[in-house]
Amino acid sequence: MGELDTSALRKCLHDGLCQQLTGALMFARVLADTLEKRGDALSADGEALFRMIDAAANEVHTLMDAIGAAAAPAQKNSDAK
Repeated sequence: MGELDTSALRKCLHDGLCQQLTGALMFARVLADTLEKRGDALSADGEALFRMIDAAANEVHTLMDAIGAAAAPAQKNSDAK
């Protein structure tokens, strides 16, 4: 994968999926807190939803870091020429 492809992929992940997951994460946090304040039996499910979305967001960030790290040697080789 070329440098431009890597950069475009990371930007796409950040500007698309990461933003969507962040919005879902904030919504899940509010939902979980609201259910807990109401004493709703589903509050544990709201908290579980929050944790699942948080884990997914962390996985995307890890993937973006790995893509960047994999591209770094290619960038060094390109700079050396």
